[in-house]
Amino acid sequence: MAVLDTGVLSSTLSDLAARIAAPELPFPPLLPPGTLSIIHTPGVLVFKLNGVTRWTIDIRRFGGSPALGMSGALPHAVEIQLKHALFPGTQLPADFTCTLKARTIFGTPMELKFVLGGFDARTNLERWLAGQALAESPVNFATDVCPLGVASKLALGGGAEARYYPTWLFDITGAAANLSIISGLGPDIPSRTFALRLMFPGEPSLSTHPKSKRTHLSLAAGANTWQLTPVVTDIGIGTLTVSDGLFD
Repeated sequence: MAVLDTGVLSSTLSDLAARIAAPELPFPPLLPPGTLSIIHTPGVLVFKLNGVTRWTIDIRRFGGSPALGMSGALPHAVEIQLKHALFPGTQLPADFTCTLKARTIFGTPMELKFVLGGFDARTNLERWLAGQALAESPVNFATDVCPLGVASKLALGGGAEARYYPTWLFDITGAAANLSIISGLGPDIPSRTFALRLMFPGEPSLSTHPKSKRTHLSLAAGANTWQLTPVVTDIGIGTLTVSDGLFD
């Protein structure tokens, strides 16, 4: 009777597999999606990818007393700073420092630091401009955003995750359900989300003659139930009965 030593067999098969296994090849890093250029004129910086404008920094769009500066030149290291700028109509700073390292065959490493929330993201500039990479960072807030009339306001508080896009959009999601709160219109109106976007001329407006500098702010109810009610409930022919959660 033959006796099979399973221990010896297992060891032999493992050794054989190790000898014939194909060598592991590292995943090739992604190459940049195109050619980058920066156009700098007084007060304006335009980032282009393959000749198409992707990110514009124009001090005429901001509140405060904005100043824009740039040192260095591609393909070498570049530093860009926006100072003393506010998102129009808000108390939120738009100041940032963008540090570009020397370009490599894989693109341009970028670090983007905003004063707002302590945002600090590192990414590949070309891929970010092309929408193939994110600029994201943890953030933390304890600030008013803007007044909403005499006795009400919008404020931000607590930790969150933020993403910034070349369209000047900040998309922010809080760790808690009350990242953003509107107060002074009855019960507090909380939201776990907050979006902030710098607007440019020609974009839609409720006004026939919109201001030249504007910021779009948005928040969503999500799992919260907002107790917003119309001011007028007596409409002459009857009285409106109002339920919670009418608005989101």
